[in-house]
Amino acid sequence: MSELTYTRCGDYYIPDLKLSEQPEAPIGKYGRMRQRYLKEHRPGLYSSLILSEKLYPHLLEIDRAARERMDAMLPRMMEAAGVTEELKARDPMRWVGLMNTLKAQVEKQLEAGQNVVFDVDVVGGCNIKKFYGEQALSLFIQPPGIEELRNRLVGRGTDAPEVIESRIAKAEFELSFADKFDVVIVNDELEKAEAETLKIIQDFIAK
Repeated sequence: MSELTYTRCGDYYIPDLKLSEQPEAPIGKYGRMRQRYLKEHRPGLYSSLILSEKLYPHLLEIDRAARERMDAMLPRMMEAAGVTEELKARDPMRWVGLMNTLKAQVEKQLEAGQNVVFDVDVVGGCNIKKFYGEQALSLFIQPPGIEELRNRLVGRGTDAPEVIESRIAKAEFELSFADKFDVVIVNDELEKAEAETLKIIQDFIAK
């Protein structure tokens, strides 16, 4: 290890420090998103990466990995969510909106280095599970029963009777898909259902 030298500046001696050469490759969109996330939410890690000269390589690797994951995931997500060429031709504004929603959802998770969560209808849930198999955990949140659901909707007093009946019909249809999901959680008590859901997800991620 070479001896540390100093340069005098007025009444102070400044150590002669020089950073090692860094790669010249530009940092892409996902690398910049990761940098912003670290600065805002993980300042300690951000400072550590800077001081150890590991920030730039870290951002380059995150950018590369995120682009690969996006390229692999987006086509499957589009198909699962019904974002098709047929929809693009029939309703381009809706197609653009769905595409932006899908990309924003994934990018937000990739930026934080987190797992991706989809809140989709039963058909979309089944398609995502079909595509990802054991890599995905599918959860079906079920009301205690149709009559209990009806009582809840009526009790809110926010929907017209025809809207309530439409939601009931949709719920009856979706319940027929429950056995196609990995886990069915009955939402009879909100706090209990939340705790059960969290435990199941944590166990799955820990595998």
